[in-house]
Amino acid sequence: MNSLLAYLATAAVCVSAVIIWRAQRALRHTTLTSAGRWAQVGISAWFIVSVAASISAGESAGWLNAASYATALLMLCPALAVLGARRPTVRVWNWFVILPFLLVFSWPIAAAARELSHGGPFALETPMLLGFAFVVVMGLGNYFGTRFTLPAIGAAMSLLLLALPAADFRISWLPRADLSRSFASLLMSAVLCGACIAAKRPFTVRVPLDQVWIEFRDQFGVVWSKRILERLNSMAEKDALSVRMSVTGVVSVSGADAHPDAASVDELEKSLRWLLRRFVDEGWIDSQLSRSHLSDAAHSG
Repeated sequence: MNSLLAYLATAAVCVSAVIIWRAQRALRHTTLTSAGRWAQVGISAWFIVSVAASISAGESAGWLNAASYATALLMLCPALAVLGARRPTVRVWNWFVILPFLLVFSWPIAAAARELSHGGPFALETPMLLGFAFVVVMGLGNYFGTRFTLPAIGAAMSLLLLALPAADFRISWLPRADLSRSFASLLMSAVLCGACIAAKRPFTVRVPLDQVWIEFRDQFGVVWSKRILERLNSMAEKDALSVRMSVTGVVSVSGADAHPDAASVDELEKSLRWLLRRFVDEGWIDSQLSRSHLSDAAHSG
């Protein structure tokens, strides 16, 4: 039964890898390509660990726990990369944030390397584990409040399941290490499938610019969208426009039920294009506007 679950987990990792590789096309023309590459590295490491766990038959438990923790670190890097996905910061974010993160949090593996080489156990001390959990919440919490909220929660649970078996204290409710790894693999696959469904689910927009804004909010998360929202509305107020941008799209200052003035929306679009130039290319914005026009046409039909 356990071997069957291990093989199913490996198959789930393969499904996750396919989803991640195919998702790279959606990241073109954005600064999220770095996050996409980290996701590819992370899922590749996960596949190697999953295969090793399937054929180890319970041997090398210490190395498997250490490798699972390292995989969890790599799978967390995409979320951290999003937090630095702004030009020109994105060019150095890997060197000054992500690589130091990996060096600091992978130190327990380096420190235990000699003991692991003799078949010893791998134990992750509580402060390091708590730090890892904090970074998980910080990175994936960026998507709380978007249409990827549930996938983000599931991804956080999956990474914790991958790392927790290495804890230096016993967790009564946690399954043993091999089952925890398998459950983490299955959960991550379900999370990525759910994210794909959420990404493709159509949503109603009042004006085409809503499509651009909602896609940016959901792809880059609440940290960047909040900063852009504040600057955009400050510019709209300075230009005395009759519209503002809300979390869910363009609204009129006259009231939520009033239809936004077309001329003001056009001016707001110019400001949004200027603010988003550090995150996406013009082609990305145009493609989102094109999708929105199709959606409007479908509704009117």
